[in-house]
Amino acid sequence: MGRYVESLEDLNKSLEFNPHNAIALNNRGLIYQVMGRYAESLKDLDKSLEIGPNNATRLNNRGQTYYLMREYEKALEDFNKSLEIKPNNVATLNIRGLAYHDMGRYEDSLADVNKSLEIEPKNSMANYTRILIYTSLDKYNEQLTHMKELKLAIDEIDSSDDDAIGSSDNMVLRSLAHLSMGNYKQFHKIFNMDALLKIGLGTVDLVSYESADLVLYICGVNYLCIGEFEKSLESFNKLLKINPNGTMLLNALNARSLYYLETGRYKKSLSDLRRSLEIKPNNARTLTLRGLTHQKIIK
Repeated sequence: MGRYVESLEDLNKSLEFNPHNAIALNNRGLIYQVMGRYAESLKDLDKSLEIGPNNATRLNNRGQTYYLMREYEKALEDFNKSLEIKPNNVATLNIRGLAYHDMGRYEDSLADVNKSLEIEPKNSMANYTRILIYTSLDKYNEQLTHMKELKLAIDEIDSSDDDAIGSSDNMVLRSLAHLSMGNYKQFHKIFNMDALLKIGLGTVDLVSYESADLVLYICGVNYLCIGEFEKSLESFNKLLKINPNGTMLLNALNARSLYYLETGRYKKSLSDLRRSLEIKPNNARTLTLRGLTHQKIIK
């Protein structure tokens, strides 16, 4: 968080000289968002939108803050307005799709993700969200079809130039595709934590953060599956450290609780599950994991 504190100091000085600078207000609002200081984020983003009410980017940014606060209806209002101005903005379609998913509006979520993938077929967050939706809807045939599409996508990426292969989105996409198909050796060959963090976290941007979150989550789950428990914990801990308020928070907490369950650390498992249920009280997966943990304690 050190570099964000420095950026915050610079923006504070800038706004002392010009308190009505909409760009500086927007940027400070984004930094507050990443730091989890949502009330301050909203205050700055509200003010930036008072100065420029019809700015699609700022509407999207405020919607992201509402989304991270789980105020989904307010988030949707901003995403809808943003998409009226820029209908083909992939970042906004993706985050609105995630909001719909979290609200249980899976068909609406799928519509946004499908549109996003029409515009950018290799977008990692959209690909991940579509798999998430198919899983939630128990549409396993559709999920299998999408996996095949991912396989074609990575074949195309693998045959492209080095710059394309090194991009954040492509790294995430290839990792997601190989893990989805069970190609663990190929995943480990591709995966480069340092390179990902260098590429994916270069800007204060929710989508960049979510790309990094996604690969860390995928990596952690993969390590769980192959019994590399300590490496799994390392991945989940890094995810929760670099973006403790991100959209992958619920998934990361549940996955880490499973690690604690598998290694007999039941109190820590329950602690993560309590946090998950504070975020989403009736989440079936979280409740199931909590039930399993209690069963282990009783035995």
